[in-house]
Amino acid sequence: KAVTVTGTVWEPSAEVTVKDHAIAALVWDSVGEDGTGKRQLSMDGQYQMTEDGPLWYEQADTLAKYVLENQSVEGLSDSEGYATDAVSSVSINISGFINALKGCLSQGNRVS
Repeated sequence: KAVTVTGTVWEPSAEVTVKDHAIAALVWDSVGEDGTGKRQLSMDGQYQMTEDGPLWYEQADTLAKYVLENQSVEGLSDSEGYATDAVSSVSINISGFINALKGCLSQGNRVS
C-alpha cells in the first residue's frame, strides 16, 4: 500500500535474499513516484525526521536486523503499525514494510 507524505506518494519496498530456507539479507526502502528512495535521501541528509533521533535508513536497518536475527516479523509491530519495544529506537510506521516482506516471502512460499 502506498503512503502519501507531504504530497509525495511513497511505496514500501523490500529486497530479500533467502538462502538455505532462511532470510539471509534484507533491505527496506520506501520509494517515491520519481524512483527516489527514502533510504538514499536520508543517507544524503535530504530526509530528516527529527533533529536528534535515528535517521530513516538507520531505523529501516534496525528493522532488518531484527528480522534477520529472529527470522520473523511476529511481535514487531503494534495494532497501529508502529514498532513495538522489540525495536525501541524505531519510530516510523512499519506496516508497509511488513507487508512488502511478506509479499516477497510468499513468492518463495515462506511466510512467518
